[in-house]
Amino acid sequence: MLFLRSLLFFLGQVVTAPIFTLIALLSLPLNPITRNVLISGWARSMIWWLRITCNISHEITGMENLPDSPSIILAKHQSAWETLAFQAIFPTQVYVLKRELLWIPIFGWGLAMSSPIAIDRSAGREALKKLVANGKNRLEKGFWVVIFPE
Repeated sequence: MLFLRSLLFFLGQVVTAPIFTLIALLSLPLNPITRNVLISGWARSMIWWLRITCNISHEITGMENLPDSPSIILAKHQSAWETLAFQAIFPTQVYVLKRELLWIPIFGWGLAMSSPIAIDRSAGREALKKLVANGKNRLEKGFWVVIFPE
C-alpha cells in the first residue's frame, strides 16, 4: 500500500509540474510577489496531494506569534517537505540558496523566477555581504527570507 500511495503522489507531481511550469512562464511579466504566489501554488497543491495520497498531515500552532512585517525564517533543513510546507504556511518568501541550484535545467530556471538569494558559498565574506544586501532588499520588497543556516 505504501508503494501505491507513493506512486500516486509521484504521478500527481508529474501531471501538475508542466501545468505550473506554464503558469510560471506566463507569470514572468508580473511583479515578483504575484509571480511568487502563483509559482508557490504548486507547493501548496503538493502539500494537499500528500495529505490525500500519503496521509501526511501537519498541525500549525503559534501563527499568532508571527510578526506582521516581512521577517527572516531560520530553519533546519531536514527534507524536501519543509520547502513545500513553508510556502503554504508562511507569507510570500524567498530562499537563500547555493547558486549552483539555478544551473539545473528547467528546475533552476523556475527557481530563479522566484527571486531567490543565490550565493556562492566559496566566496566567504563576499557571500555574506551579498546575503545581507540582497536579504535587506527582499525584505523591503515584502518578501520573507528563508535561510537554512547549516
